[in-house]
Amino acid sequence: MWPVCMERVASQQFLLPIFPWFISKFKPWTARKAEIQSLYLGRNPPMFTDIRVVSQSTDDDHLVLELGMNFLAADDMDARMAVQLRKRLGFGITANMHITGMHIEGKVLVGVRFLQQWPFIGRVRVCFVEPPYFQMTVKPLFSHGLDVTELPGISGWLDRMLDVAFGQTLVEVRLQKSCIFKQACIF
Repeated sequence: MWPVCMERVASQQFLLPIFPWFISKFKPWTARKAEIQSLYLGRNPPMFTDIRVVSQSTDDDHLVLELGMNFLAADDMDARMAVQLRKRLGFGITANMHITGMHIEGKVLVGVRFLQQWPFIGRVRVCFVEPPYFQMTVKPLFSHGLDVTELPGISGWLDRMLDVAFGQTLVEVRLQKSCIFKQACIF
């Protein structure tokens, strides 16, 4: 199920649309422009280690589940990011980065609101219960390219951006809403 349609939903319809906001909000002063060029999470699906039904919903959700999630991307994961440096710092050059080896571990809260007719699911809300453990590897896109870990502020910026993204915006207080019936998904 993951390689057929769920990876595409997770990467293209859930993660890719929220990245531009995070990048623009947490862009370092050394970068003029940054963008995610492509995102493929790989063939390994997230593993759910435990599932618990939450008895009391804080909102109007009909079903709330707390899931222990562990996502370790396979070797075929492919995420490409381009960061253009400011002219006074790096002559406006663009550094292309290849993000691999992503590992996310934490408790996820999933809230579902049902409908009485097709498609039967009106809303799915996904968030982390607490800031998750996150680790990734960033490499230059080509072996002869610029090593991104040596660019001033870039490697630390990625760590800080992802820490803030997961810690401050995707934790329970600010649930990420996704309306299933408005998105083109093949279930």
